[in-house]
Amino acid sequence: MASAFRPLRVLSSPLLKTPSPFFSLQRAYTRGTIDPRKIAVSGQTPHKSNPKNERPPQNNDITATHIHLVDSVGNLLPPQTRWDVMRSVDTKTHVLMQVSAEGPDGYPVCKIRSKNEIREKQWAMTKAAKAVKRHTKSLKQLELNYALDLNDLGHKLNRLETFLNQGRRVEILLASKKKGRTASVEEASLVVKKIKERAEGTGATEVEPMTGEIPGLVKLVFQGVDQIKSSAS
Repeated sequence: MASAFRPLRVLSSPLLKTPSPFFSLQRAYTRGTIDPRKIAVSGQTPHKSNPKNERPPQNNDITATHIHLVDSVGNLLPPQTRWDVMRSVDTKTHVLMQVSAEGPDGYPVCKIRSKNEIREKQWAMTKAAKAVKRHTKSLKQLELNYALDLNDLGHKLNRLETFLNQGRRVEILLASKKKGRTASVEEASLVVKKIKERAEGTGATEVEPMTGEIPGLVKLVFQGVDQIKSSAS
């Protein structure tokens, strides 16, 4: 007699084959194979540092309830509430800036500074940084020895003239060769004279006194004049 019971057939379903992302994530977290702090949330962009966070705390960014204020002559005033100080600050023209995280009794030290003063200081710092970069980029150095023949010396002087006409600062180092012919004091002095005459002919200025003694190691520094800019003006 045939059995009245039929074997149970398990129907395949996409739901059984593809586990829910939530349960997969939960299982991975339970097993310790995933760091929940590294889970990215959909729609969120990576956090970027805010340049404002790099500046000293200002105004309401100062979290302390009491602060020391430095007056206009540099005196440290007794502690007072930040709220009382902020009431006296015109935030359109001035800011309350924290200059030290801790004063003598633990309260932060702050100053009231003009926004114009801050902008002028930032502008001056930017200008100085650009000047240093420009100076470093424009500085050229030439090395000569006193015993150069006329052809080589003429080539070096032409390079000097080119750099100076571009408005560059040129540092010239003169020395005697360790090997080979050694120039006399008269010859060495004549080389220095020719260098100075060629530099002066371009309108350049000797910006530093000559250091060293002829025919030893000598340094000359000239600041050129940009001939293109000069003719344009």
